[in-house]
Amino acid sequence: MSIGVGGNYRRETLRTDVDDLSQAGALNTRAPRNFPRASQNVKEAYVEVIVPLLSEEFGLGELDFNGAARVTDYSISGSVGTWKGGLTWKPISDILLRATLSRDIRAPSLPELFTPNVATVPRPLTNGAATDTRPAFANQQAYAIDVFTGGNVDLTPEIGRTLTAGIVIQPSFIPRLQISADFYRIRLTDAIGALGQASIIQNCLGTGTASADNPYCALITFAGSDLVRGAIQSVNSANANFAEFKTKGLDFAVSYVQPLDEISANLPGRLSFTSQATHVMEYRASTDVSLLYPDGVNRAGQTGALFGGTAGLPDWVVNTTLDYRVDRFNMNAQVRYISRSRQNNALIGPDQAGYNPALFNSINNNVIPAVAYLNLGASYDLALEGTARTEVFVLVNNVFDKDPPLPAINNNAYYDLLGRSYRVGIRFGF
Repeated sequence: MSIGVGGNYRRETLRTDVDDLSQAGALNTRAPRNFPRASQNVKEAYVEVIVPLLSEEFGLGELDFNGAARVTDYSISGSVGTWKGGLTWKPISDILLRATLSRDIRAPSLPELFTPNVATVPRPLTNGAATDTRPAFANQQAYAIDVFTGGNVDLTPEIGRTLTAGIVIQPSFIPRLQISADFYRIRLTDAIGALGQASIIQNCLGTGTASADNPYCALITFAGSDLVRGAIQSVNSANANFAEFKTKGLDFAVSYVQPLDEISANLPGRLSFTSQATHVMEYRASTDVSLLYPDGVNRAGQTGALFGGTAGLPDWVVNTTLDYRVDRFNMNAQVRYISRSRQNNALIGPDQAGYNPALFNSINNNVIPAVAYLNLGASYDLALEGTARTEVFVLVNNVFDKDPPLPAINNNAYYDLLGRSYRVGIRFGF
């Protein structure tokens, strides 16, 4: 049995200085403000254990339990506990089974806590009766409202629950080969974010009635506090613990190393092959729950970012690298693949059932084609024996100069917007 305990203390401090023009709203659509230096203290204590449950002498392989627990006290957002428990079982030397369940947290950052609440400028306009569907506003024209954004000192840590289970295979009859597959399921609650004013108003007034019991209506100030006839005066779009996300999928990995002298004594160096793939089966956010979509929208297989709604995740992402190394020289090729996806999973395109150009949820092209990029690199270590590494390198990204899917600014988290690019440099070790 192994056990480890520890603790730490840290102090985080933030100071923001904003020039006069920005504070006046002359340069941006929102007017930032200076605020006093903000800080918080963080104290932590933790324990970690590894407990052997079975050994090979029992004839059932090796079974180990690993666990950890941590208590963290944030002077602003309070105390929170996290933990992890896992099992690894190796029934034979070639196979390892593993599973882990954990509770994880992310505490609000100082900017999320202390950024001053300011009004958006210029003041946004409602769409009149199209925005406010209450009977008293049936003939209402567009009018300006105040929208406030900023931090919230009442934020609490985000809470995540993660389950993973998988298998690792290292076949003894193929040395240096490793294959793994893992299932994951993640649920995040009390996620920190800010809803846009359009979403808040839609979820409050979408039925034509405002209710004091509706949490979205609580974010709206009505004239005279009249939920029936009072015009919208302002919307609070500051940070809050309002969101929930959940996702599940599969991760795969393969790696293999082949010394070339095993193939022929005259071949120097070694080849290394690695490939990682992720398949997202489900990705949902509470921010997609509305009167129109009471169960939300599964955003798995969506990489579009310009047509509203929560950002999605690709159905498949695969990264594969082939690396050759001999003495001080190294070269590699990487292929990055993003599968065919959608602009918006809440919309319907011509290739999908239910498409009708007359419907509000139809789009003339909801397809983003699959994309593969080739990147090449090489490096040479100039360092003398016994000295720190000094390496020159060259990289060529997007070798075939592939254009991004249209619209070109769609989502640079996955797609290359620059085209073919080059990088030459030198790295120093100390």
